[in-house]
Amino acid sequence: MSFELVVVEAFKLSDGRTLLGCEVAAAPRFIGPCKCTLQMDGKPISVIQLEGENLPDPNRSGLRVVSTQSSVPIDRSKVKEKVYRLVCDDVHEQQ
Repeated sequence: MSFELVVVEAFKLSDGRTLLGCEVAAAPRFIGPCKCTLQMDGKPISVIQLEGENLPDPNRSGLRVVSTQSSVPIDRSKVKEKVYRLVCDDVHEQQ
């Protein structure tokens, strides 16, 4: 399964993780650990390893929150200026 997430929020935590609030039209019920390509305005800029979804709720739609220890070259102000997308391919759906 592959899916895309549109990043609408980015929070850097003091422990080095980054939380990304994302909008998604279709994704697995639970987003587990996976590698994703980070795109800015349709151009690949980085590959990041997602740790998975924080606060999973299979009945929720819309905003999903994922975390990563990878270096993410965006912050809250940039998210409002550009379109950032996580493109996740060959992801195995977890129940």
